Amino acid sequence: CVSHHCNLGKMAVVRFGSVVMMVAMVSSVAASLAAPPSLRFATNYGNSMVLQRAPQAAVVWGWCAQPPCTSVTVTLDGTAATMATPTVPGTWIVKLPATSGGPTPHTVVVTEGATSVNISDVLFGDVWVCSGQSNMAFLLENAFNGSELVADADNHPLIRLFTSKKLSTKTPQLEQPLVEEPWIVSSRKSVTDDGCPHCNTSTTTNWGSGLGDDNWLYMSAVCYLYGREVQARTNMPVGLVNTNWGGTPVEFWSSSDSLDKCAGNKAESGGAYNGMITPLLNMTIYGAIWYQGEANQGDPYTEVDPQGLPMASYGCRFPSMIADWREKWHAGSLGETDAEFYFGFVSLAPWIQHNNGPAGVRWGLTGGYGVVPNPAMPKVFDAIAIDLTDRTSPYGSVHIRDKTTVGHRLAAGGIAVAYGATDVYWQGPVVKTVTSAQSASSVVVTFDNVGTGQLMLLNQTGWEVCALLPATSTPAPANASNCTSNAFVTAAPATIGNWVAATPALSGASSVTLTLPKLPEGKVVVRYAWSSAPFEYKQASLYVSESQYPAGPFIRVVTA
Repeated sequence: CVSHHCNLGKMAVVRFGSVVMMVAMVSSVAASLAAPPSLRFATNYGNSMVLQRAPQAAVVWGWCAQPPCTSVTVTLDGTAATMATPTVPGTWIVKLPATSGGPTPHTVVVTEGATSVNISDVLFGDVWVCSGQSNMAFLLENAFNGSELVADADNHPLIRLFTSKKLSTKTPQLEQPLVEEPWIVSSRKSVTDDGCPHCNTSTTTNWGSGLGDDNWLYMSAVCYLYGREVQARTNMPVGLVNTNWGGTPVEFWSSSDSLDKCAGNKAESGGAYNGMITPLLNMTIYGAIWYQGEANQGDPYTEVDPQGLPMASYGCRFPSMIADWREKWHAGSLGETDAEFYFGFVSLAPWIQHNNGPAGVRWGLTGGYGVVPNPAMPKVFDAIAIDLTDRTSPYGSVHIRDKTTVGHRLAAGGIAVAYGATDVYWQGPVVKTVTSAQSASSVVVTFDNVGTGQLMLLNQTGWEVCALLPATSTPAPANASNCTSNAFVTAAPATIGNWVAATPALSGASSVTLTLPKLPEGKVVVRYAWSSAPFEYKQASLYVSESQYPAGPFIRVVTA
């Protein structure tokens, strides 16, 4: 783990019924929860919340006053629910009857002897978790047109919001002792944290590095705008669980099981995984969205992508985290959360700096495939943000303000992938093949997913080529490739290992032909948009004409 927060201890395995859950063995937080004084719901449940609609059953749990809680009963609108058998001392857990979604409010009542507690104004709909670092935390009020977006929040009562507390712990927690914002109906008041008086816009703050806690609390712009579009499309209630922390790497959100699959040795769970993810694992959810990666821009190239090129370690750790969250959530929710629940992410937006680290993370976000879903990342969707440069953002260029476009592109992916809509275009053009043309000085790049329109080439920026050192050369190139250097030269002919500009031109409705400089003999690699900030605002080189969706960054070996 690359974060100083990742000082972690051991964990214990406990069970709800037959389902394994990970909880803290020893911690002050866990000790404070060991003997709850009264009958109550866990802290991530409350009035005005959204529970997951049918066909899934919503899981609800909490604490009792008289362990082992055998006298606890739970009803939904007066109808008794079948209790599961917990083995966590002092807890009860139940699957509510699968309930259709809609605007009708419901009440869940828990009774123990003569004592009853309830949560009311509960809607059934879809529950989405929103996580990541500061670009996920970035506030709605600070986005472009923020005041209008905040005022409009009054018009969406079927959107319900929850924000967890920033909590880093050494061991996994069963629940958070406190939450930042309990469940609440969308409104201009609930989407702002009191005007954010602590938001720091000082030019002396190290925003541009993507590191350092932002201290933004609620409400996440990307989370809210994604949820608003999903709610409008489905006409169902949407519950948004906002759990993020600025400046944090992917390792901070990963379990030891997840990290072990990539590190090759025993790793410890990240602090936010322990303190902010495990407390949610017993809740039934529909999916999750993610905006993170800036803090991993310095990751070493320890992995190999599917075409044999070196890849940043993020390319293993992020897909591994998704798979692990899915496994843990499925188990924690007694099998009700899908074992491959839908997962969306934002491909990192540009920011102004002098290295190509973010490009490696963008490739790693797709597991080195350049497109999702893919064999390593099923039921995953994304939003390409490579053209949303914001040089004048008062929060640093790393924190772009056009979160409306980000939310729209991400929601298009969610509506298409997670809800099966066939009338929604999303993602932008995706590379299909990169082949040598009849002329040795040109390469043809063909694209899928161009919709009913065609490709649109706005400019010639961002296209580069490199000659691979032959594998039989002596000495052998590091990492089996010498095109990993950030070096870029404009002079031709190119020398082996340097990236040089290629000139693109449309050669059909779905293809681009690149005119190459004179290159040494051997394999050629093509890459596109492979820098921290390759374009100005909405001025990427390649789009689909009908939608203005840009092509995402890619790196591909040219085939004959």
